[in-house]
Amino acid sequence: MTTAETLYGAVGCRRRRALSVEEYSVAVRAAFDLSYRALSAPAARLFRLLGLFPGPAPS
Repeated sequence: MTTAETLYGAVGCRRRRALSVEEYSVAVRAAFDLSYRALSAPAARLFRLLGLFPGPAPS
């Protein structure tokens, strides 16, 4: 039998984990943003076009 305290702890743990994933996502987005800003205009265009590639992954 679980107590309210046990359930509260489990929910809190999941919430902390979700925040960690969200924070990680923000960090990755920031890294890509900084890298993208450093690209030349042709390289930035190529990077944008890669998102349109219909295959599994370019090599």
